[in-house]
Amino acid sequence: MNAPLRKDELLAVMLAPARHSPERSRALPAACYRDPAESVKLEAEKPKPKPKKPKPPKVNKKWR
Repeated sequence: MNAPLRKDELLAVMLAPARHSPERSRALPAACYRDPAESVKLEAEKPKPKPKKPKPPKVNKKWR
């Protein structure tokens, strides 16, 4: 027969859809919530990109 559900069973039934299709978080990245003075850098403070050294082409030494 139909007995009343216990509280833990009722909670499991109520939360079942959330486990199958959880809602994506709409929170912004953590850096967006910090003090802007810490995260914003001026052009002079940004690291300069280093030029890449040209590498010689790879040679398959087996077939030489």
